Amino acid sequence: MTERIFAQGWAGEDRRLPYCEAGSGETIVAIVGDGDFPTRAHALLAERRRVIVFAMTADAGTPQESGTDLRLGC
Repeated sequence: MTERIFAQGWAGEDRRLPYCEAGSGETIVAIVGDGDFPTRAHALLAERRRVIVFAMTADAGTPQESGTDLRLGC
């Protein structure tokens, strides 16, 4: 179910941070590790809010580098 409602994209200056986005209204940003995302919980939140789920993959660099990419590249 979550795959159908979430649009997928890539963020950051070099486009190496995967994210999924769904919903509208007040924005909730979730940062998760590698693995299955978004989850059913994210889908439930997206029924009432705009939800953006970022996956911090191993090739995204350090947490500091990823945070800088999120701040500058989105």
